[in-house]
Amino acid sequence: MGAEYHWSRDDYGSSASGSGPRRLSWDVRIGAERPFAKRLTARVGYVMRNVDLDGNLTGNEYKANAYAVGFGYVPAGTSWTVETGYLIEFRNQDFGDPTDEHQSRQNLAMHLRWPF
Repeated sequence: MGAEYHWSRDDYGSSASGSGPRRLSWDVRIGAERPFAKRLTARVGYVMRNVDLDGNLTGNEYKANAYAVGFGYVPAGTSWTVETGYLIEFRNQDFGDPTDEHQSRQNLAMHLRWPF
């Protein structure tokens, strides 16, 4: 089992145009990993995220929930491993808007490690 907290702030600007968007975000992540077989490990996770695309303006705040699943495999008698993960995120507006925009994101990752 594990848990993480992330907080970030990105300030954009230039000397010509002045101050730009100020992106603020935070998220809480929890997950668990368990051996599924002798050489296979299964993982699950959940992320609760809050994103403000520009702290200088209103009407661009979003809340999101993400769910993740992954597997790790270590073949017998080898030095290489493969890790895979899939995450799907559902994002909703955190401000009043008649369009009631919804967003979703998907990430698929594979990591092959072969030390030599």
